[in-house]
Amino acid sequence: IRHLPYFLPKQAEQDDASMSDREARPYFLFVGRLEYIKGVQNLIKAFRKKPEYDLLVAGDGVYREALESQAEGCPNIKFLGRQDQASLSELYRLATAVIVPSICYETFGIVIIEAFSHKTPAIVNDLGALPEVIEDSGGGFVYKTEDQLVEALQKLVSAPELRTELGENGYRAFLKKWCEDPHIEMYLDLIYTIEDDRDRTSGTRKARGHAA
Repeated sequence: IRHLPYFLPKQAEQDDASMSDREARPYFLFVGRLEYIKGVQNLIKAFRKKPEYDLLVAGDGVYREALESQAEGCPNIKFLGRQDQASLSELYRLATAVIVPSICYETFGIVIIEAFSHKTPAIVNDLGALPEVIEDSGGGFVYKTEDQLVEALQKLVSAPELRTELGENGYRAFLKKWCEDPHIEMYLDLIYTIEDDRDRTSGTRKARGHAA
C-alpha cells in the first residue's frame, strides 16, 4: 500500500471543523457506488438500532432503490445521491467518521484516504486491504461484527477528543504517504535508481568490451 501510485492534493489547513459544527446531531458518512457488494445494507441494520445517529449515504447506483426500501421508517438514514466535490468535502469535514462497509475485497480504500485528507477518521469492515490502511495510519477502527461497528460509533460520539486524535493520525499518514509530496519524492528516487542502474550496467559492458 505504501507504494501505490495514488495521491490526493493537500487539503487546506482550515479543513478543521470546530466542535460547534458537529454539536447539533452527529452523523456518519458513506461515500461510493450503491451496489450490494459495498455493504450499505449492513449499515442500515446497525443504524436502525441507533436512531440517535444519522447515516448519510452519498452516491448512486443500481442498488439504491432496494436500499431505500430497506431504510424505510428510518428518518436517521438519508440518501443524498451524487455530490459534487465541494459538497463532498463539506460532508467529509463535518462527519464524525466515514464508514467503509464493503463485503468484497477492495484493493485500496480511496474513500478512506479522502476522509484522512479532511482529518476525518474511518471505520472499516475487516476485509481485504482496508484494515491495513487503518493499521498503518492509526486513523480509525476496524470492525468484524455489527456489535463492534456500533461500539465504534458510540466511542467516537461520546469522546470528541478521540475523534480528533484519530483524525489527526489519519491526516499525518495522508501527508506522509498519500499526497503529492511523498509521491513526487518516490518518483524522483525511482528515476535516480534507474539512472544509477543504467550507468553501472553501461560501465560493466564497457569494461568487458575493453578486456576483450
